[in-house]
Amino acid sequence: MSENTITAPLPEQPLKTDVPLMVVGCRDLLGALREMHAGDPIFVERKRDFLNLYTESDAVAATMAGQVIEYEIKVSRADYMRDRFKLRNKIYAGEKPGDRPNRFYYATAANIITEADLPAWAGWFELLDGKLTLRRKAPRLHKACHGVTVLMRLALAMRKRT
Repeated sequence: MSENTITAPLPEQPLKTDVPLMVVGCRDLLGALREMHAGDPIFVERKRDFLNLYTESDAVAATMAGQVIEYEIKVSRADYMRDRFKLRNKIYAGEKPGDRPNRFYYATAANIITEADLPAWAGWFELLDGKLTLRRKAPRLHKACHGVTVLMRLALAMRKRT
């Protein structure tokens, strides 16, 4: 061995090889969300500033009743942990003023987070075997319908992306 070689002890436990590795990316999660909201009039991917000047959404859906659901996609635990420091979190928790969606969900690949990791104001969908699985329903952040201005901004954003 040369002097630049680094050796490390072998792990006591062998690596699990019977667990299939499935790489899930942002596109997979967006596709699953798009499919889930196929019946809703508005579904927008990658929307910036739809409610607040300092928020960005990976996906936003609006129902016929004017209810807005926001999704934040996470494909790694590190990405999720960085997300905790966004200003949006203080707004959605009610600690700072600002507009909020009716519900907020994290959409993640399998085994990225646990329910204990979630803030009280967020729900969680997990992509398992190619299907979105509701792990925790998001509480209502408010009951009011969003106004025409917000819904039109979303509709125009959707039109520009098609």
